[in-house]
Amino acid sequence: MNSLKPVDFLFDQKKGRFRFGDSKIGWEAHAQDFYQRIKSGLDPEGKVFGSLTFGDRRIYPQLRAADLITYEAAKEARRLWKEPEAPMRKSMEALKKDYNLLITFPTDRQMRNFVRIIETSIDAMNRGASDAEQEAIIRQLQQALE
Repeated sequence: MNSLKPVDFLFDQKKGRFRFGDSKIGWEAHAQDFYQRIKSGLDPEGKVFGSLTFGDRRIYPQLRAADLITYEAAKEARRLWKEPEAPMRKSMEALKKDYNLLITFPTDRQMRNFVRIIETSIDAMNRGASDAEQEAIIRQLQQALE
């Protein structure tokens, strides 16, 4: 039986340290600590969130693509917050073409609900639930968690 695997995360290696309160801390140590807090709070069993690793952007072109998407998502969030009547940037329109990109700005509650939906779906799939049953479970959870 196929089962979904947790999502692994790859971040760009950053050199140097930054000030965090009264001390200086390396980017990777800070990111690892932050990630572990989120993972333990939202997904303590590790069913949804996988590993966190760091790589060189010259070796992993996916990191450059992720930077572009992050940049455009941040611009879109700023536009929605400060100038909702302004048109969407053409570069963001191109990224969203054919609905191949979903960008959302979830709250803590929405993230917890998302993890519950994924966990319940994985459990249903692992016990052999049909596609129709899995879809019904997801719809039921989405309605209950709204």
